[in-house]
Amino acid sequence: MDPGKYDLALRNRALSMLVLRGAVAVYLVYLGGSLIYEWLSGISGLPAYVVWPGGILFITGGALFGLYVWRRFQKDLKAAEIREDTQDNEEN
Repeated sequence: MDPGKYDLALRNRALSMLVLRGAVAVYLVYLGGSLIYEWLSGISGLPAYVVWPGGILFITGGALFGLYVWRRFQKDLKAAEIREDTQDNEEN
């Protein structure tokens, strides 16, 4: 990322949203994984018909949300680009 060709406010907002949303996506995957891991280890007393669908749901949801986060970041970064035709209009 070249700081000279992006609107700094929009780029910083895109980066901060990437970090926050990315943390949520990672946490969802972690929750699903820990739910299944604790059941396999014998720590959890939840029945298997709750653990497996719940764990898979959290892992899948986190992965899909991570995909959304990346695509949204790419769109936000593209929106933050300063185009040459925009610069020419501002100078006149």
